[in-house]
Amino acid sequence: MNFDVVCPQRLSTGLSALSDETDKRQIVIISHSWQSQLKIAALLGPDGHIEKKELDIDDIKSGLIALKQQIGSRPLVVIGQVPGAGTDLYQHYTRTWLTKLITDEPDRRFNKPQPKRIQFNEDLKKIVSQIPNTHFIDPHDIFCDRQLCRNFDDSEQFIYSDHYHLSKFGSIFFFEEVKNQIIEIMNEKKSETL
Repeated sequence: MNFDVVCPQRLSTGLSALSDETDKRQIVIISHSWQSQLKIAALLGPDGHIEKKELDIDDIKSGLIALKQQIGSRPLVVIGQVPGAGTDLYQHYTRTWLTKLITDEPDRRFNKPQPKRIQFNEDLKKIVSQIPNTHFIDPHDIFCDRQLCRNFDDSEQFIYSDHYHLSKFGSIFFFEEVKNQIIEIMNEKKSETL
């Protein structure tokens, strides 16, 4: 898959869905594996060729500002970096040969918050606060307390499908926790336009 072609196409398709100006509750929610993208992604120039290979938080800021300009008055909700599982839970719990090796390992239902991820979200939150009509949701507030982050939902389903990607159950758990915030943002948008 050629991401240099596919990513701009997907962005264009997503933005074209916003053409209905009659729906006053439209908002844009963006979530990403932000830190991994800083390591592996690149910026494309107007000609579609790689322009800048090493990215930093300022590139994310520029990208969010550009996205906000493209979506106009619609609110933008930025979801921060998830805490991560600290291990590939699926592999950890489903490999019988591995299970024998890990009997003395610590309880994987929880892991410690990673300071770099916390700091990244704090930096991202500062950026978001500088962009009008843009909101930040920190997944650490959902999955962690001050000392531990959970790796399973209330039904003991994996929150992560690997080290850092939310599973279907993790996505549902997260959405259930933030849906009232999102509805509030949608209702603010609707009342502004009445």
